[in-house]
Amino acid sequence: NVKAVKAGRHAYTLSGYLLVGPSGTGKTFLVDAIASEYGYTIVEWRNTKSQWLGQSESNFETVLQAIESLSPVLVFIDEADQILSQRQDGQAGDGGTGAYMFGRLLNFMGDGRHKGRIVLILASNRPDLIDLALADRIGCCVPLIRPGKPNIPGILASLAGQMDVKMDISEAEMQDVVTKLPSEVSIRKLKDLVGLAALYSDSDTVKAKDIGSAADNILFSEDKLKADYWTCLSVRCATYSSLLPWMNGKS
Repeated sequence: NVKAVKAGRHAYTLSGYLLVGPSGTGKTFLVDAIASEYGYTIVEWRNTKSQWLGQSESNFETVLQAIESLSPVLVFIDEADQILSQRQDGQAGDGGTGAYMFGRLLNFMGDGRHKGRIVLILASNRPDLIDLALADRIGCCVPLIRPGKPNIPGILASLAGQMDVKMDISEAEMQDVVTKLPSEVSIRKLKDLVGLAALYSDSDTVKAKDIGSAADNILFSEDKLKADYWTCLSVRCATYSSLLPWMNGKS
């Protein structure tokens, strides 16, 4: 998609991406990576709804106009299942405001003039709450799952680089740390692990004892059953076989 945009073949590009998966799987981080590939500015869409009659529609139109004026731009909508509610067929109790805004967004996304110049990225833990028409208009659903133990050493090294934390830990020492962790860990918890290890360090370099102490102290008390359920929902809505985690990018 990025190659097509950079080549000027906008007619063939997707309207955007729907990133789905349990909390803490790096959806926000991936948005930054996608924006870097496109070379576009990122703006975040917040809730435009108001308690005052007519104000929600006005706010919504203002947002769309602002997005058009900023193009080329990447628009990030976090917690999309909350901000962009499903159509309720007149049952929402908002006088039809939600249905109007939803329909207006679909028309906006379908405008051929925006192809390749306005890229929407939606993120959600609950893809089952995303309206099917919206998911279809986006064009690409990307499932994100929690990393398993074989992937954790590389992720910790990457997070340390992003956080400007130096680590001097051998492969064997890192494996000892990994054995203390659950079978699946969220990216957010791994980031907390690196940060706490840096606080424990007596120097500007994290040693094995520092990250080992951090692993002993952090509580991994997340609801695994709920995370597994969200993971299944996410994998189920993948658009392409190459996006399935076990395919490693191969179709």
